[in-house]
Amino acid sequence: WRDVVCNRNEANELYWVDMAIVPQKDAAGQVVRYIAVCVDITEQRRHEDALHYQATHDGLTDLPNRVLLLDRIRQSIAHARREQHSVVLFFIDLDKFKQINDSLGHSAGDKVLCEMARRLVALGRGGDTVARLGGDEFVVACEGLDRADVEAMGARISRALNAPVALGGESHTLGGSVGVAVFPEHGEDTETLLKRADIAMYQAKARGGSAVCFFSPEMQDAIDVRVQMESRLREAIVREELVLHFQPQVDFETGTLVSLEALLRWDSPHYGFLMPGQFIGLAEESKLISELDAFVLNAACRQMQRWHQKGHGWIRTAVNLAATKFSDPGFKAELTETLARYGIPAGFLELEVTESLSMRAPNAALELLRDLKSASI
Repeated sequence: WRDVVCNRNEANELYWVDMAIVPQKDAAGQVVRYIAVCVDITEQRRHEDALHYQATHDGLTDLPNRVLLLDRIRQSIAHARREQHSVVLFFIDLDKFKQINDSLGHSAGDKVLCEMARRLVALGRGGDTVARLGGDEFVVACEGLDRADVEAMGARISRALNAPVALGGESHTLGGSVGVAVFPEHGEDTETLLKRADIAMYQAKARGGSAVCFFSPEMQDAIDVRVQMESRLREAIVREELVLHFQPQVDFETGTLVSLEALLRWDSPHYGFLMPGQFIGLAEESKLISELDAFVLNAACRQMQRWHQKGHGWIRTAVNLAATKFSDPGFKAELTETLARYGIPAGFLELEVTESLSMRAPNAALELLRDLKSASI
């Protein structure tokens, strides 16, 4: 027989022993005695326990991390199935955490996270789990709450998140967006329930933050539609469904064409003819905006070259590019190469610089414009 045994010493302290008991037999094969061999593995066990704790808990707040949270939710769902009651997930994201980090530094941000963790633990009941997923995201998992209790708990969490935090001698209010998903109504497995609480949290954030939002099937439908639209937008770039329309600027007195502005459109077989406002935001969120910018730049220059080849001369044309393009260190080289490829003379391609770019990074925008001017672009 062999096993690990936990015991107490004379000082009433726990210690761990790896124990083996083997029989000793005589010549006739009869057991005459048992021999026990014991090895003290207390330090090894403490080391293993410490490693396990580190693997399942957040190093900053000492809360359970994602690994332990998922395990706890799985256990709660199994118990809830047997007992015929609910499991509720409150998915929390702090609303102004980035501002605190950017303005006061990461030490202040860490203090905020520890304070919010303390407040959430104080709100929980004995069997509830409060976990930190990472960044400024937390989850509170509760069993056996009815709808009224869920709403009351959500309100208490919201008040705790909106209570001021003292940082550097000043009071700061962050607030938090809370998404709620309930087993079995909103999902019957751990990943689905957590994902839908996350979706509800983003809906709360979209409503202005500092709100509690319950998941609904319509939210999932909207996400599915958006994911499908993103996939089709990726395909649209390859399938050449994107087109440019050119809006003329004319001198009213002479009727002379002064310039053109290239306007992007998506001629989709699924959605019809879409204006930029219907897909540019999606392109920015899905990191497709750079590909759209490259298409606009190349298509506009190619059309300018065609007009010139048909005897219309070089027509000054303006293109709108995303603000992120002007912070790309490779943009100047890309622009120079594109103009050279189509033979566009200096001064005939206009780049629309948004006010938001100038306001957000005025020095960077000014430096880029000076570089382009010095390169005679």
